[in-house]
Amino acid sequence: MESAPEIGYKWKPIQPLSQDDLSLDLSEFESVRSAWAEAHNKLKESSPENLKAFNERLARHWSIETGILERLYDIDRGTTLLLIEHGFVVDYVDRAATNKEPEELILILRDHKAAADLLQDCVADNRPLTIGLIHELHSILTRHQDMVDALDQFGKRIQVPLLKGAFKKSPNNPQREDGVVHEYCPPVHVAAEMDQLIHLYGKHAAVNPLLLATWLHHRFTQIHPYQDGNGSYGQFLCMAG
Repeated sequence: MESAPEIGYKWKPIQPLSQDDLSLDLSEFESVRSAWAEAHNKLKESSPENLKAFNERLARHWSIETGILERLYDIDRGTTLLLIEHGFVVDYVDRAATNKEPEELILILRDHKAAADLLQDCVADNRPLTIGLIHELHSILTRHQDMVDALDQFGKRIQVPLLKGAFKKSPNNPQREDGVVHEYCPPVHVAAEMDQLIHLYGKHAAVNPLLLATWLHHRFTQIHPYQDGNGSYGQFLCMAG
């Protein structure tokens, strides 16, 4: 009889920011944020068109990075820079530059860009963070991702349909090569933990935005509420935070 896998990290319910967290010295970040705001305002005053173009390039950069984070694709640096500068066009992608078919890669990148655009609109319109919005974003992010890796009852790696805009129904705990398991939130507790995440996020509204975004990303990935896409989703949530 096989022994149960060793648990390297045991899941526990998410916690609010601690007093130690709240007492962190973020003065260096404040100076960077002030410099960024000053540069942003100067660009906006001098050329609104250039500011819009900059924001578009930044969103495309985020879109490419999030798929790399989730290991959805590999893409070489030259092609990455070309797509960031000129947009997500199939003709810019050489087949040898990526491990995906160029058409499939561009569809995924456009989905990620659509999610980034939605988040920017939410921030601009001061739209509150809700479970409905979180599901909506996940559906957009995974629109052209139909399958996901999983393990069957014998521990064999298989492909299963991806649930889009819906919390996971099966555990998604990663297992290292040495057999040690990192345990995420069990499916039965996900809805309650996500409600708690939204509640605590609201209570922390006055916290430094860098600290709040970091907390939100960490707690979201601690829950790992979706079958797949949690790492890239957490990165997008930082934008909302």
